[in-house]
Amino acid sequence: MQFSETKDLLEKVEPIIKKARKAQDEKEKSGECFNTFKILGVQKNEVRLHSAFLSEILDPKAVHGLGDYFLKPFVKKVTKIETELDTKNAEVSVEESIGAISEDGKTGGRFDIAIKFHNPDYLILIENKIDAGDQISQLQRYNNYAKKNYKDNYKILYLTVDGHNPSRLSLGKAKIPYQCISYKNDIKNWLTECIEKIDTRPFVDISVRQYIAVIEELTNTELEDTMKKEIIEKLYSKENLELAKVADEFANIWEEKDLVISRIIAEKLISEGFSDNGGQVYKKLDDNLKTYFEYENYSPNLGFKTEKKFENKKALKQVLASTGCSEFIMQNLEDSGNWLSFYFTYGTDRTIEDFYQAIKNVLDQLENGFKKISQ
Repeated sequence: MQFSETKDLLEKVEPIIKKARKAQDEKEKSGECFNTFKILGVQKNEVRLHSAFLSEILDPKAVHGLGDYFLKPFVKKVTKIETELDTKNAEVSVEESIGAISEDGKTGGRFDIAIKFHNPDYLILIENKIDAGDQISQLQRYNNYAKKNYKDNYKILYLTVDGHNPSRLSLGKAKIPYQCISYKNDIKNWLTECIEKIDTRPFVDISVRQYIAVIEELTNTELEDTMKKEIIEKLYSKENLELAKVADEFANIWEEKDLVISRIIAEKLISEGFSDNGGQVYKKLDDNLKTYFEYENYSPNLGFKTEKKFENKKALKQVLASTGCSEFIMQNLEDSGNWLSFYFTYGTDRTIEDFYQAIKNVLDQLENGFKKISQ
């Protein structure tokens, strides 16, 4: 791909992007962008917003007062379960614990959202992923629980922003039945269809509409459909077909950017003394403890793993606080007993060197903090 070709491509699509930005500015001025969830800064929070909101909407006994109005079409159109289920009496829970994760990693953990039906008994498990990556054997553990308690009467839904598949890390070695669903299509379309018929619950209507706006921002679909159509029509006109080929090549490169950035950072860490075991670089702090950075993962993450549980939780909290990573959640350590990960994304506001320095700083802070604990 030549620089001149890229420049020509950008010049062709720039007017369309400017028009989309202008439309966004007009929405902001009109107050359409006023959104409670965005103001509170929780639009990417899996637990506090997305799992909590979806479980409340799906619960037929929730305070929205609409019974199974949301759950029924969800079961029929999103999960496509053919079994006739009693949606009116379903039980919905969020962050439900099934015990500490076992040493072999095959049992225990927490369900993001669980929907239990009776007569007949049926279980829907929703594993919700916004920014967080997969945990080791996570879906395998959930499948083991469902198989043991519900035989074949269950469905595991893997919910992500774009509908991608879970990693082999999460699936383990077992063959696990699951269905991928996305915020971009499945959740947005389901809720959009539902609010078209709500006319007696204005507060519910407004809340759901604001939540859909969060999804649109999360998935870049707020203005995307119109802009995408115009750009594709422009590129696939007779005079611009060569530029369409350039755009296709550029898209393939961009799709892999997170993995490429992670690999570059991993190489830098290896040059700083980290060891590589394929997919993860790590540094042993002692015989029982190591810090690590995973680089063969579409959700890059770093953290630590110990062969024995931390007894001094207060000191551990101080170590985590020193890293500046508020996303480290003690609850995860309580479940797993011996490891904790911090997941993040690569934005377009910093360089690769900036990302490397930030990651290295967190790993150094962890190392220094653990040294103080052991003294």
